[in-house]
Amino acid sequence: MFGYVKAYKPELKVRDYEQYKAVYCSLCKELGRGYGLFARMTLSYDFTFAALLRLSLSEQCPGFQKARCPFNPFAKCHTCSGGESEFSFTAAAAVIMTFYKLRDNLRDAGFWKRLASRLLNPLAAHAHNKAKRRYPRVEEIVSHMMEEQALLEEEGCGQIDRAADPTAKALAALFSMDAQTEDTRRVLDRLGYCVGRWVYLIDAADDLEDDLESGDYNPYVCAFQIAKGDLEAAKAARQNARESLFLTAAEAVRAYDLLEVRRFDAILRNILTDGLFDAQKLVFQPKETGH
Repeated sequence: MFGYVKAYKPELKVRDYEQYKAVYCSLCKELGRGYGLFARMTLSYDFTFAALLRLSLSEQCPGFQKARCPFNPFAKCHTCSGGESEFSFTAAAAVIMTFYKLRDNLRDAGFWKRLASRLLNPLAAHAHNKAKRRYPRVEEIVSHMMEEQALLEEEGCGQIDRAADPTAKALAALFSMDAQTEDTRRVLDRLGYCVGRWVYLIDAADDLEDDLESGDYNPYVCAFQIAKGDLEAAKAARQNARESLFLTAAEAVRAYDLLEVRRFDAILRNILTDGLFDAQKLVFQPKETGH
């Protein structure tokens, strides 16, 4: 996950935004407590959404309390009291996914990404070993996803749906893990699949120009056979991505509507409606203006 799945602050009530920040800060603390300072670097809004979703379905309601930020001891922030298992699971998933992302960069990214990944890899490996011992099923899901993704990239897959499938299936499995009923599991599986597909597609669309320049794999470059300087093909690829993202986000909202959440509905709904569409606007608008 890459930081695209986040709330749209202008449409959130102050109370909801404070709760959103509290979950974000609590996840940061759990990462540091469980896996060390490096692990805090894996924190993203995507994993905050995952933590919120698990908390929204939990039978126990977390409270909120004031705490000091370890990076700014003079500032106070809200954190959650409770939700230990939900934060523990999400932190482990963040650490495991970051480890495999760094390993993927070592294999096929550009020089600077490979260098940064090589420097961070020992720290990531240490945290990863702890996380996979605690949550072997998460390790199994993510490692399988990366194996499937690597095979598709090696063959230069130009089928966008196939390229997005490993990430979508992985998030489907992670979201639906530990569901309390079969009906809930099915809904979470569909929601996770849609969110995972959306994340993969928007990241590919966002990286299209950079990947075209560097020669890194990008499903849109392969699907539309885009050559450097081919503005028409790039424009067609972005239009395809834009339409797919709108449809995928709408499907995610339809799946979410079937859930019976106990709390945080306003925040989760804000993320899935306003937040996703705002992220799409930020990705596409500058490029469309530039061309």
